Amino acid sequence: MASPSWRRGRDANADSTISMCWEPSLVLLEAFLDTGRQYAWEVDAAARYTYLSPGYERITGYAPAAALGRCPAAVVVGEDPVALQAVIRSNLSNNTPRFHFRHRMRCKDGTKIWLEVDGARVWDASGKALGARGLARDISDLKSAQDLLMQKEQATQCRLVEHDVCFGSYPEKTEMYDSLSVLGRLAAMIGHELRTPLSTITSSLFFVQEALRGKGLGVERALDRIGRGALRCDRIVQDLLDYARPALVHTAPVDVDKWLEGLLCARSIPENIAVVHQSRCGATVALDAAQLGRCVQHLLDNAFDAVLEKNRGRATWGQGEKVTLTAIVAAGRLEITVTDTGNGIGTGDMDRVFAPLYSTKRHGFGLGLPVARRIAKNHGGDVRLCSTPGKGNMATIWLPAVHNP
Repeated sequence: MASPSWRRGRDANADSTISMCWEPSLVLLEAFLDTGRQYAWEVDAAARYTYLSPGYERITGYAPAAALGRCPAAVVVGEDPVALQAVIRSNLSNNTPRFHFRHRMRCKDGTKIWLEVDGARVWDASGKALGARGLARDISDLKSAQDLLMQKEQATQCRLVEHDVCFGSYPEKTEMYDSLSVLGRLAAMIGHELRTPLSTITSSLFFVQEALRGKGLGVERALDRIGRGALRCDRIVQDLLDYARPALVHTAPVDVDKWLEGLLCARSIPENIAVVHQSRCGATVALDAAQLGRCVQHLLDNAFDAVLEKNRGRATWGQGEKVTLTAIVAAGRLEITVTDTGNGIGTGDMDRVFAPLYSTKRHGFGLGLPVARRIAKNHGGDVRLCSTPGKGNMATIWLPAVHNP
């Protein structure tokens, strides 16, 4: 793929050192974008594509190379191509530095999706408009969740009306249903709206880190903290969305041992905690690797947090602190178990650990285990938790093992 022309606008408005860092930053940015349903785009002053990240093809089915030099409405089949092109040209011709809109389009395979587009205009040093660039996100799941919640709310209201006609009104029940409905929609919308600033923070952080690399300013640790904080916020947002929206399971054959090894390699491991990976089941099972991956990561997060909490404030750690990950296939089901050497969970808390928004952690949000259980149940399985106070916890995900050759 040709290099993006974004560099032209940056050369005219920023230090040349930053522009020299564009290429490595582009690699990092595209790697970040590749983790979600989004892609980066750029158009010139005539609203013709000059750059599209690889995620464009993953979402729309159209090859980026075939779209370059063409207007967005000429590449994809929108609900109203003329209106779409008019919106784009209007945003490029006015003096607003940033713009935002949503539109529905038909992908190459015929499926229809909703895209949310955020863009920023680009000028050269003389003030001449070069075009615009930004991010486009597939928000189809959000729209489906909102529509489903609205349908359920309307159905609930109808049932309440029928009940009131037959038996009289129950104001307290009406208020409860209204509150639950509002909470569901609020969780979905908050989760979605936070995605936009988080994407901006994460992508901007890449550029800043590359521009300051090797300058000896002593800001590396502060930037790392920003990155970790943004990542934690992103995971909270994902939990909100996972819990608020109906999850669609897309299974594919997965080598369980290699998949779990990849999950461990992709995450950071706290110091002083040994990780023992004992997954040697040698099975290929049909599952949704992305959703089950989040489920496993939630259990690993809890295990690491339990060990860290046990040793908080100690000058020296105890011997043998570890987290163990195992997987077996037996009796027609896959079991993935995470054990830790933390302090365990008190008897009074065990009955509530799967309740949404309940947490025993200092920084807990209370959605980890509820989301993990929901994901497992969507696969026809469940999550169970055993704890021995003073010795640690053992959390197990189980699901039917549909083998694949």
